[in-house]
Amino acid sequence: MMREQLDLAVVSDLFRAVLTGLPIGSTHQDRAYSLTEVSQRTGFAESSLVKDCRAGRLAHVHYGDFRGMTPLQVAAMLQHYSTAAPVPTGVGVVDDDELSVARAQSLRAANRATRRSA
Repeated sequence: MMREQLDLAVVSDLFRAVLTGLPIGSTHQDRAYSLTEVSQRTGFAESSLVKDCRAGRLAHVHYGDFRGMTPLQVAAMLQHYSTAAPVPTGVGVVDDDELSVARAQSLRAANRATRRSA
């Protein structure tokens, strides 16, 4: 039995087909989008995505020189960056006493400044 020999061009074409999003399973969810495509779809800077992937802060697909993300990884990234910190209760509420103290301090500071310049 003779082994099939593939030249570099055939292997290169095969890898290119796989890495450009050829579905590898029965669903389209298996496709890995390049970081360029992810940045275009999400509005995130491609350079930031590359840095975060290299630093291990984002789950991604890494094969050879290719870095990409599956739809589930993109959704997890968006979920991670879209969560807001809880707003503490009582923020923005200022008592009248605190306001009067702040006004008095402001007036005193203004009076000091006018006395020095005179």
